Amino acid sequence: MTAFVLDRLDAAQRLSSVRTSHIAADGAQLLADAGMLGWNVRTITVSASELTADGVTGFDLPKAAAPIYTDPATGVVRAIGGTVGRNYAPIQNEEMIPFLDALLETSGGKFNSAGYSPDHSSVFVGITTPSTLTIGGHDNVSVKMLVGNSHDGSGAFTARAELVRLVCTNGMTAAIPGTRMGITVRHTSGFREALAEARRSLDTISTYAESFKQAAEPMLTSEFVDAEFARIVERLLPVKAEDNPHVQGVLALRHNSNTIADDWRRTAWGAYQAFTEYTDHVMPVRTSGDRDLARATRTMGSAMTRAKTRMFTALQG
Repeated sequence: MTAFVLDRLDAAQRLSSVRTSHIAADGAQLLADAGMLGWNVRTITVSASELTADGVTGFDLPKAAAPIYTDPATGVVRAIGGTVGRNYAPIQNEEMIPFLDALLETSGGKFNSAGYSPDHSSVFVGITTPSTLTIGGHDNVSVKMLVGNSHDGSGAFTARAELVRLVCTNGMTAAIPGTRMGITVRHTSGFREALAEARRSLDTISTYAESFKQAAEPMLTSEFVDAEFARIVERLLPVKAEDNPHVQGVLALRHNSNTIADDWRRTAWGAYQAFTEYTDHVMPVRTSGDRDLARATRTMGSAMTRAKTRMFTALQG
């Protein structure tokens, strides 16, 4: 028996700038409602200076640029943070609109969220599709899509399938041979052609969910011992301390979480659910602000997605 955690939102919904009850049906209106239009992301040249006893010496950095944007609410130009290469090509939020509308049409879904990080370095749009999966006869999974883009050089434009376990809103990702979990477009001068090509191949993602189910089902009957599981957790979530607190936290969930059925606790599937529940909802965050928002931002990042993908692969043996 498992128990639903009713007050949990997935990461995209937690960060959304748009209320769920007022989600638009087209990409342009969605981004307008979320305050994501008119940023005019661009780059400026970067210089540096050195202060010595002889005075100040200035330097141009010919290979670096800094991304900036215009706050549409105030007209103030702000730095996004960090530096990018001089050949970095910003993908404006407006460039997402044809892609979002095509994805909505292809998937038959509805927008469920849209927003951006507090420093405006990344943006996202979430889509809920009508597709669902059932793992092991009663573990229900919602099939969602997540479109994201970065403005600080930390990542590419991406669109990927995301499977959310309904009992606990754990987000699940896995690399399944022969299928595409998502699409990636780099910030280069040819990004518009790449986006157009990506729109034409959106249907290739639709097979991912069923392939995930086929890969997950054997994990329900595959026992995975704590010692080996702990070693994988330690490798994917390393810390400098001798006793890794992440290992203790994940194992505690594996044995005690009421979102994992008792007959699955010692299986590879139970281990995977303990890991995703920990990373999405329990793993500590360092912030002076809102912990839930900070955790959601981390959950949506590429590092945590890689950790979940690698855990799924490792648990398959």
